[in-house]
Amino acid sequence: METRQQNINTRIGLFWAILNAFLWGTTFICSRYLMKNHCVDPLSICIIRFSGGAAILFLLGTVFYRDRIFKVSLKDVLQLSWLGALGLGAMNLLIFTGQQRTTAINAALIIELSPVMILLLGLGFGEKLHRLQYIGAVFGFIGCLMAIGVISEKGFAIKSDHIHGDLLLLLAAVCWAFYVIFSKKITDRLGAFVAISWIMLTVAIELFILRFIIPHKCIMPNRTDTWMIIIYLIIFPTAVAYFAWSEATARLKLSLLNITQYLTPVFTIILAWMLLGESMSLISIIGACMVLGGVALTASGGDKETADKHPMYRPH
Repeated sequence: METRQQNINTRIGLFWAILNAFLWGTTFICSRYLMKNHCVDPLSICIIRFSGGAAILFLLGTVFYRDRIFKVSLKDVLQLSWLGALGLGAMNLLIFTGQQRTTAINAALIIELSPVMILLLGLGFGEKLHRLQYIGAVFGFIGCLMAIGVISEKGFAIKSDHIHGDLLLLLAAVCWAFYVIFSKKITDRLGAFVAISWIMLTVAIELFILRFIIPHKCIMPNRTDTWMIIIYLIIFPTAVAYFAWSEATARLKLSLLNITQYLTPVFTIILAWMLLGESMSLISIIGACMVLGGVALTASGGDKETADKHPMYRPH
């Protein structure tokens, strides 16, 4: 009976995990469309997204996490606020700004390197890497250079059309890596859903204040199709995706959960081809496979205990 219940929980967990990977994959499609067509500026879309996302998450929290959602101390909120500014705030501003100059496929593959960044930054905090993890990091990085066109059939092309946007995406992955390293203790203590709900709320407030401090070109959405995409972005890749993640983590072993996250860039590549007309050369496809393989090596190159304790948490 217990085994049957475990199988049911695993299937439900897989549903939530795959749904999460798909929804996060659509994030890059939405943001690329909005940025490419200058429908809204990066700062405004971040404020709108996180304000709406926080409202929905707190609504879900009162239903499913009512015993924990409001039992957060002021000290915790302040800690989450600066972590969120680094993690969600800076990272998403860099992602949206970068996608003004690069493709959805490039963005998804670069952000896919986040687990590699986390492992490499962990070296500065006394973490030790196994040989396969070193190999995976190098393998994934070279694959990323191939996928985004820096390494092409003609050789090394540092003047790639997307290089400036790609560098911003790479910096976004670094921001997320620092966030994961410093937020692990408080996230484990409060729970992923509670932590991300408060982070999203504080980030929305911080970015709203930032809007009046830093001069920038403000472009507010003024078309129906733009608002439809933004509403989708708020509800599904933001609120529903984080809820799905918390449900999946409660039901799946992290080693299995990590595997499902490799679907995110796959979904992005397929949707970018179907909806945005983006395509990949043969060397880019090989590079994309190297990225996924490299990340897999860095995630599984350690011992089994480590693999079952550290989720490859994707930022989107």
